[in-house]
Amino acid sequence: MAFEPQHGWPLDTDIEPFTIQHRWVNSNDVLSNFYSRHGVTEQHGPFAWRIFWDRDGANFVYGLECLKNHEEYSIETTTEGVLSSVDTRTSMARYHLFDSSSFVEATSWDDFQKLLNKDGEIKIAMRVDTRKVLWNQDIERNFLHVERMGKNCHIKRFYIEVKVHTDDPTDEDSEHLGHLTYVSMQDVMGVASGSTKLNDENLVSILLTTTQLKIPNVLEKCEQFLRTSSKKPKFMRLDIAKKFKMTALENHLNRFEGAEMCIIDTNALNCPVCFEMFDGVPQSYPCGHTVCFSCSESLKGHEEVLWLRCPVCRKPADSTVKNYALINVLASLDVLPSKEKVLQKVYDSTVSINASIKYNQLRKDNAKKVKKIADLTAKINDMKCLLGEKKNQNYVPIEQLLQVEEEYQRKHNEVVRGVEEQNERLQHDNLELREELEKAKHEIELITEANKTQEKVHQEKMYSKNMCLYFTLSLLFCFVMYFGYIQM
Repeated sequence: MAFEPQHGWPLDTDIEPFTIQHRWVNSNDVLSNFYSRHGVTEQHGPFAWRIFWDRDGANFVYGLECLKNHEEYSIETTTEGVLSSVDTRTSMARYHLFDSSSFVEATSWDDFQKLLNKDGEIKIAMRVDTRKVLWNQDIERNFLHVERMGKNCHIKRFYIEVKVHTDDPTDEDSEHLGHLTYVSMQDVMGVASGSTKLNDENLVSILLTTTQLKIPNVLEKCEQFLRTSSKKPKFMRLDIAKKFKMTALENHLNRFEGAEMCIIDTNALNCPVCFEMFDGVPQSYPCGHTVCFSCSESLKGHEEVLWLRCPVCRKPADSTVKNYALINVLASLDVLPSKEKVLQKVYDSTVSINASIKYNQLRKDNAKKVKKIADLTAKINDMKCLLGEKKNQNYVPIEQLLQVEEEYQRKHNEVVRGVEEQNERLQHDNLELREELEKAKHEIELITEANKTQEKVHQEKMYSKNMCLYFTLSLLFCFVMYFGYIQM
């Protein structure tokens, strides 16, 4: 399908390496900042970055997060994470396509707290080097046919394959340009079709892509832009012309360097009002037009004119300024009038006299300042003496305070040792009580089992007695019944 320029956000893939960091100073800082789980956002290139961290079970982990357009673009970076304190330093380097959920396992959570309690400060620093930024292409944009350039460009995930149509069998059929991005292709094709305007920001990236794809019409437009519209300094434009082998542009920029003489149109040195050579000091209006000094004064001299206008374009002109560039040109041509030269000599002599007067005045001021410096030096020496005496006066109270602090520390250590010994005795007594309790429980269990056994034996004896009594009564009943039957 034919390529249609996308009017999206322009992206500069040349992002300088940067370092983003976060630090904790004390335990309260950890508690107040940990639950937010991210540091301060910083802007580097067109993206916003920040460090984030979390507690993953028994481990402390951290990572890098991109907050802007990371879903629209695939960012390929190299990151080096450093967790550092006063006595320790751990580092891990990673090379990956950017993933905002990617963590770096730094250390265990217990070690993290120990380091913070020991050193009082922990810092996380991540150095980020952005290798490549690629636009996440849709399926419909995977194949581009550029008729004006005579090339078929097949966009793949991480590189661009350019197929060049040629009749020469020695040329390769395709060339893999892995560092080209979809955005750079958009800019080049936009310049070729006229939908994208050249400027000083996108010029270099477009030239790099154009020279690799060998697109002559875009190269001509870039050269014309550097010749006429670019605001870059001359030395920068010369470097670009040499780098990209623009011989015509290089010759154009160097046209005055090796010339022995320069030809100037004399009509450009005439006043547009009186058509005479500029006399006096040429005056320029805010609109940019320049007239000679006499014409400027005559225009100001009319009392009936309520406001001044430029005699060339008729725009309002509130004030005039000297055109020093034209003055230098006239001076190089030696066309300044004699009156102006005389005035110049008078001015030079006046300047020299003023310089001598200023020199004498500076000498007087310097003498006064030297005297002030001497007075201030004496005061500073007196203050140093007073400070030394004050230090000697404070020496004895400081020694007393140190002795009191040592005594307090000794008593504190004794109290701590007493508390530790008391804790040890309590633990020992607790163990003895637990052993006695276990013995008592064991004896109670033995007594309970003995009671159960005795009760069982007693029940068996009672059962035997009851059975004997039952049989006895049964026999007695039988005898009674037998004797009663006999008597009957």
